[in-house]
Amino acid sequence: MRKRYIPVVAVLLFFAIDGQAAEKTFAERLGWPAGARVVIFHSDDLGMSHQTNQGTITSLKEGIVTSTSTMMPTPWVPGWNAFLEANPGTDNGLHLTLTSEWDNYRWGPVAGKPTVPTLVDKQGCLWDNVGLVNEHGTPDDVEREIRAQVDKALEMGLVVTHMDSHMGTCFRPKFVER
Repeated sequence: MRKRYIPVVAVLLFFAIDGQAAEKTFAERLGWPAGARVVIFHSDDLGMSHQTNQGTITSLKEGIVTSTSTMMPTPWVPGWNAFLEANPGTDNGLHLTLTSEWDNYRWGPVAGKPTVPTLVDKQGCLWDNVGLVNEHGTPDDVEREIRAQVDKALEMGLVVTHMDSHMGTCFRPKFVER
């Protein structure tokens, strides 16, 4: 009587294995061949400084970096945008920015201090760490600032392939829904 179950188990096991093989890996869904081991080097914080932009441009041209993302509140965004306009195939996303962590090099929100008062310190700059954004920021102000960054990018003509979060701030539980 036990022998009758062996073929049934073998057939079920075959279909379970076959079903797993049919599911593509993330690398395969991105166009890489089955079994390929893939590392994607992503450069973020674009627009933060001339050096950041130039280093990433060199890395893109040398084939090291294949994905980038731009910080819309930062001062060197126009220079980075000029590169993107001249290189339309660049994979570039928005690095949604709710912090300004440098001691003597700061930036404020794209939406402006009066529009998102819970996201700025006494200098009118974005808070310098994630904890302070989480402590003081409201979900409404986070949403307003994110929308302002997206709007600015689109108004500048940036092609946005993805969005990610500077320092992970957008992924805090109280903000993630927005």
